[in-house]
Amino acid sequence: QRVLGCPELSAEAALCAFLAEGRRDAEKGSADVLGLREYLLALPDNFSTLPFTYSEEEVASQLRGTALVPAVEALQRRSEEEREQAMLLLGDRLQAVWSTDRWKWAQAAIMTRAGPGLLLPEEGSDASDEDSVANSLAVVPLVDFANCDARPSATCRLGAGDAIELVAVKDLAAGSE
Repeated sequence: QRVLGCPELSAEAALCAFLAEGRRDAEKGSADVLGLREYLLALPDNFSTLPFTYSEEEVASQLRGTALVPAVEALQRRSEEEREQAMLLLGDRLQAVWSTDRWKWAQAAIMTRAGPGLLLPEEGSDASDEDSVANSLAVVPLVDFANCDARPSATCRLGAGDAIELVAVKDLAAGSE
């Protein structure tokens, strides 16, 4: 939200816009101002096994009779509403928000790569003050490849000099990770 100068967007929608634009630039070979080209291009080109990315026809045929149909439809509607808001707020600065496919790609990347647990200090506060630190939704390049269990064995936190630290949340046996 701060990077995009758009506090009106939810944190997830801002991250989605950021990823969609970064992937667009990486694919087009534009200047790598984010320093994320290799990472963004290493992510899958599509997330075809993720029901969120299904077309209406695929939802009807592949999910018929399951509780996933209304859940997927609601998620798709919410995503499209967020994209429309991003178009209004950022469409003059970011081209990727105009593409439904790019937006869905970024949303799917967030669903499969991001997670809560990056401990960030609230704006204007001291990172060493535990009361001013909150969980945030984040995609941390390369760390997301390392911590992909339903019950992660590690969490991320912001360390000294704004370094991202991957920290075990439980004792790990040698060679288990």
